Amino acid sequence: MKIIKFLFCAFIVVNSYKVRADSPLTSTDFYKAYETQSIIKSTPHMGLITNEMLQFLTDPSAPIDVKLALVNKLGWDIDGKNNSELFLQFIQKNKGYQSENEFIEKSNGYDLICYAYLKAMDDYFEVKDALIIAVKASEKQPTSFSVNFITKLIYAQDILYENSCEVYQSVDEVRENKDLVLDIKQDAIEMVFEYLNIYKKDCK
Repeated sequence: MKIIKFLFCAFIVVNSYKVRADSPLTSTDFYKAYETQSIIKSTPHMGLITNEMLQFLTDPSAPIDVKLALVNKLGWDIDGKNNSELFLQFIQKNKGYQSENEFIEKSNGYDLICYAYLKAMDDYFEVKDALIIAVKASEKQPTSFSVNFITKLIYAQDILYENSCEVYQSVDEVRENKDLVLDIKQDAIEMVFEYLNIYKKDCK
């Protein structure tokens, strides 16, 4: 019986590692490019969102790339998280949105991409709803590199087991788009591609 339990636990650990090691969302710790920022320093890795973080994420004067780095550091959990629900509740209360749909339709793209990214990290096994919201964010902020970058990262997660070459190419298209405003650190981009480059070999 002890052997069976051991093998079962080993199976869970190994497969959990594989999921993490083979996931654009969970294998790209680009927050490390922002570790000198006080809000990033105080954010626990793989943690739960706090009121201070919610205030920062919804502050229009806070840089979008630092906001996304915060979400990146909060990370994921194999059992799921509810950071996006807390974000939605906070922004509805403080900005007067009556529903999620009203928020999605009337909000700016920066708030939307934070919500979409939180939602994707909460459950990275199912990111289709997060992707719809992220695409909406990109439509509202079409020239923002960081918004489009995260949108394509969520898209890459969604197609992970369908087209490995597209996982790389979809995000690389953003990197190569010179019409976008580069509102994210180059170091952060390079950290993401340190992982994504493993898919480049599948492109013919």
